[in-house]
Amino acid sequence: MRDRPTRRAVLGALGALAAAATGATAGASVRTAAATGSGYSGRPVEIDSFDGTTLAGRFTTPDGEGPFPSVLMTHGWGGDHGSERVRRLTDLYAGHGYAVLAYDSRGFGESGGRVGVDGPNEVRDVSALLDWLAARPTVATDAPGDPTVGMDNVSYAGGIQLEAAAEEPRLDAIVPRWAWNDLPYSLAPNGVVKAGWDALLYATGITGSRGLTSGDGWPTYEDVENGLDPEVHGTILYATATNEFPDEGRAYYAARSPGRKLDAVETPTLLVSGWPDTLFVPNEAIRTFEGLRERGVETRLVLFQGGHTLTDTAGAEQRRVLDDLALAWLDEHVAGRGAADLAPVTFYEVQTGRFRRANALPPANADARTIDLADASSLDATTIANTLVPTSTSQLSPVNGDHVPGTAAHFDVPIERDLEVLGAPRLSLRVSPLGPDAQLFAKFYHLSDGDATLVGNQVTPLRLRGTDERTVRAEMVAIQRRLRAGDALRFTVATTDAGFYNSREAVGVTVHHAPDESTVEVPVVARRD
Repeated sequence: MRDRPTRRAVLGALGALAAAATGATAGASVRTAAATGSGYSGRPVEIDSFDGTTLAGRFTTPDGEGPFPSVLMTHGWGGDHGSERVRRLTDLYAGHGYAVLAYDSRGFGESGGRVGVDGPNEVRDVSALLDWLAARPTVATDAPGDPTVGMDNVSYAGGIQLEAAAEEPRLDAIVPRWAWNDLPYSLAPNGVVKAGWDALLYATGITGSRGLTSGDGWPTYEDVENGLDPEVHGTILYATATNEFPDEGRAYYAARSPGRKLDAVETPTLLVSGWPDTLFVPNEAIRTFEGLRERGVETRLVLFQGGHTLTDTAGAEQRRVLDDLALAWLDEHVAGRGAADLAPVTFYEVQTGRFRRANALPPANADARTIDLADASSLDATTIANTLVPTSTSQLSPVNGDHVPGTAAHFDVPIERDLEVLGAPRLSLRVSPLGPDAQLFAKFYHLSDGDATLVGNQVTPLRLRGTDERTVRAEMVAIQRRLRAGDALRFTVATTDAGFYNSREAVGVTVHHAPDESTVEVPVVARRD
């Protein structure tokens, strides 16, 4: 008789793949290394949620009587509370005087229930866990039943923070890292389905959820079906077959989108996002930041060189800075240990390897430079062909480029003085689709010393329904790049991208670029350093 693997052993074996896909790195941060080894201890816990579902986790408290301020956290999609990042942040906070409850989100790890993609059940789980924390004598409270508590962690754990903050006034502060604003936009931006990310998330969700190893420990069709909400299965299968999300799927993910509930959020929020994050692009955090800031909610935005990406991963020094900022935020708003003194925007600059501060994004001293594509071409129009296989690569690919002539149009703009592109460009393209359902992928390359670098590893997809000539307008993915006099900024539109499903009903697109027909507005800051 074979030994049957435990559920956690199965999840652990799959962890390396999930970590690589989300840019996770092993090893403790500088702060963690200094904090571990003494001063706190933890024990496993099982907590019954509102509907009797058991949530598994670990409760860690500093040495001493307390009571202590607390941190509630869960994990990334497909993970559990034993993941490296959860352990690292537990060490960070427990080592600085916080009680930490780390738990397996519903349907993942050792918790019961079905995965609902941070839906209403997961929000009610947070409320049940806050009740549990408030009843611990080692946890400080703001009032009876109201724990002194903040939340932190990345991705799926970031989403539940924003979702819960819209419903749960007991949260004193949150640090949603790598979180989304609008899930339909995340998974199918401008209607173009992310083939690579959506497939990877689906596979990780199936393998990480309780459906894989429920029952006798061996997966069956029923196990897989019962792990994730049926709407997740239906949406991904429909999108794979038809190249678009069904109405029911869009509604399901829209209901789990914090950007549609910001009017209900009053919790001080520190948002952390990655410039090269191609799952939840930086625009998502920027939109949340701007939405909360407009309402007067205390909020800050941090952008770093990492997130959901295979091409750029934050090193130990960036992680240390992010952890320091998160700790300072909770120290101010949860523990009451003094002002964090964070700028409205803090962002990492990959070319210099340092963090900078700004008052907004784009900053107040930025100007909008309009690029007329007619100035970069002697033609009035360019037709680009759609191929059977992707000829442009980005998103999950570590190698970027447009590899087949005739499948992309390039417009090079020479840079006459030092400047910085900082923010989200806006494009206005005059196009004639050559088929009823065409797609375009817009991006910027930095040309310098003979090299072309895809800025931020980012691409903005556009879906063109119908064959009529029209002007399409869109916000591009936000980027940051220093350009020197003598460099060039290349605007490129391609018909395919390896990170997305191709158009199945168009042979290409004609881009019109006579004077004033097609433009791109770029936020720029003049540089003197």
